[in-house]
Amino acid sequence: MKQLTATLNKLDPKEMRYKRARRADFDQLIAESTQVFVDGKLRIHFEVLPVVPADLLLAMQRVNYIVGWRSEGLKTQSRVFGYQPRLTIRRDFCTETSMSLEHPEEAAALRRWAGIADTTYRGVNPELHARARELTNQVLPCWRIGDTVFTSGIVNKDNALFYHLDSGNFKDIWSAMYAISHDCAGGYLAVPELNIGFSFDRPALIMFDGQGLIHGVTPLEKRSKEAYRYSVVYYALQQMCKCGTLDEELARIRKVKTQRELKRAGKAP
Repeated sequence: MKQLTATLNKLDPKEMRYKRARRADFDQLIAESTQVFVDGKLRIHFEVLPVVPADLLLAMQRVNYIVGWRSEGLKTQSRVFGYQPRLTIRRDFCTETSMSLEHPEEAAALRRWAGIADTTYRGVNPELHARARELTNQVLPCWRIGDTVFTSGIVNKDNALFYHLDSGNFKDIWSAMYAISHDCAGGYLAVPELNIGFSFDRPALIMFDGQGLIHGVTPLEKRSKEAYRYSVVYYALQQMCKCGTLDEELARIRKVKTQRELKRAGKAP
């Protein structure tokens, strides 16, 4: 495992928002297992996997992706999994995502690899993992992905992403991402504040604080019909702390819906 010392040059997230990630935005492209340190602190762990994880790749290939368009006009293909917090307007209760029902075998594979990422996390950065465990222990076990420090995740297919900071996660801890690319040019994970990028020509796991470091994915060019770039990101949503048990969530939404109907009918107390 190589060790690299980098200098942090803070950028304004508002100025970077909606900017396309480009290869020209960083000088050093990392393609082998490397740990990146800033001021003596481990900020990024990038680990090339010895072989393509066949079950993980198969799971990502079988997912029924949802095609969307971001407000800045960028097409995406993705699917969330794990658990979701309450959304007052659309879904005012905590729940497991629909992907688990539609793709139980694929969801099981994603859970297995969440466990592997968690074990790696604990091994390479035990102090930060302990902090993540302390924070996510505020979330009931029924809303966590197995015995890990993750509550949720997203699978991506062939997505380039504008620069951004992750939002909604517990702060100052790592997320984990596996990426597998085949016969593609580009698709690098760019971290311009450290002047580095990461290549996924070989399958790899990368872990870093996505709320603390601006990052994006450069455009990719497929060289053949068989080409692809898949990634799966695991993270811990802070709002999951507000979720009760399954029975409590069910009782709560029944009460809330009853109150709303009474209010609409003009019969609210």
